[in-house]
Amino acid sequence: QIFAYARRGEDEAFVTVLNFSGEEVEWELPASAHLQRWVAGNYTAGAPNAATKGKISLRPYEALLGMS
Repeated sequence: QIFAYARRGEDEAFVTVLNFSGEEVEWELPASAHLQRWVAGNYTAGAPNAATKGKISLRPYEALLGMS
């Protein structure tokens, strides 16, 4: 249901979390993600208001991009 990955460059790192399910899903962010903030999502025009550690709820087919 959830596909998540991190990409790291020399100066930046990003975390992408995708819910491929038609249902709301709870998912726990790994502590190693060190997420600072969410920068984009497909349900909001601006930065999503989701937790940056612990469990997050992803709506059906929701995608989040976070800065780590």
